[in-house]
Amino acid sequence: MIGPNSKEYWTDECTHALEEYRRDMSVENHKVFRLAIKTAKRKFFDERIEEIATTNKRPWDLMDWVKERKNPPCEAIQFNGEPCHELGDLWDALHNTYNATSDRPVDTAILNALPTGPERAWPEFSLLKLRQALEVCSSRSAPGPDHITWRHLKQILALPECADIIIALANGCIESGHWPKHFKESTSVIIPKPNKPSYSTPKAFRPIVLLNTLGKLIEKMISNRFQHDMIKYDLVDANQMGGVRQRSTEDAGLFLTHLVRAGWAKGLQTSVVAFDVAQFFPSINHQFLLAVLKKQGFHSKVTKFFGSFRNNSTLVTLNITRRRPFVLEDPTRWDSLLSGGQLNKLPSPIGNECEDLVCNQLGLHGPLHNHQGCCHCHHCLGLRETDVLVPSCRQVGRAGEQGQALAERLGQQQGAKQEWDLA
Repeated sequence: MIGPNSKEYWTDECTHALEEYRRDMSVENHKVFRLAIKTAKRKFFDERIEEIATTNKRPWDLMDWVKERKNPPCEAIQFNGEPCHELGDLWDALHNTYNATSDRPVDTAILNALPTGPERAWPEFSLLKLRQALEVCSSRSAPGPDHITWRHLKQILALPECADIIIALANGCIESGHWPKHFKESTSVIIPKPNKPSYSTPKAFRPIVLLNTLGKLIEKMISNRFQHDMIKYDLVDANQMGGVRQRSTEDAGLFLTHLVRAGWAKGLQTSVVAFDVAQFFPSINHQFLLAVLKKQGFHSKVTKFFGSFRNNSTLVTLNITRRRPFVLEDPTRWDSLLSGGQLNKLPSPIGNECEDLVCNQLGLHGPLHNHQGCCHCHHCLGLRETDVLVPSCRQVGRAGEQGQALAERLGQQQGAKQEWDLA
């Protein structure tokens, strides 16, 4: 099969050598595979040169291989209206952009109206949970600062005595409420977002965090437990679609379509106010996160464990240039497995937990109520890092404006920062 990434020199011998190497991953078969590639390349290019020299007699056809390649145009990254010409300025711009909300104040009083759930037991991890978390890990993922790949870890943990040690380590971290410093270290690789018209702002790039593999495995186990508790104990809002297993974008689209048609049936107009949470993963305040975990009945040792996530450090890398480690004072990290698992436990900036507050601010009284001659209907959808307020009423503009103001206020109380322009 020929595709966009196919190589012209590839032969059946290359395919056979690759299959043999993938079968046992031995050093000998790897050498055979490299030799097959080298032989195929030499034969292909010798034949092309011979054809050009004797048959086509057009030596300029070789220029496609040797002509000068122009460097792509580049522009300095702008931050606060100033170009970043020095590396120090560039690192500070990237760091301040990706941690823009780390020092924002929060108001935990918004949680006072929520009931406090009874404290639940936290069962210890078993060998089965370790296997389930490990089997879905791609062996091709890049390793963290310790350079231990998933392939290495899978081979090590295939030994029962090694697996028992890791299970004891995971249970010990939860029991003692401590996350070792080694697992807090990471490497943040800054890569450009695809298809951007300009790369002159830090927002045109995104960080990919490479965590130490063993710590990431333990995070996967904890994240799976959170997903289980979230569904079993009904901790997640019914309208929370993002980051929850068995709920997809199609579900959100169907529900939104239903709301629009239900509004039409009642003679209402439906507005949609969507807002993005800037730097979603690292923007949740540390104290606010712990307060939510206590409210939702997680064991005190689990809350203490998340408290020890504070003061992470990351080594930022852009292209091949590296910078000294930055200290991140927030418990969550970009691309951390626990970020997606734990942040979905937080109340949405506009969720059913805050429904009374939302309705009062919008002049509504419940999901469906007559108020001053207008019939209002209010719903909200929670996506992974975006929330959608869906008010239906006869005054569409008023509902949209007040919904945006309310979203900003609730976001400020939680220490989050909304973005209305995602360009």
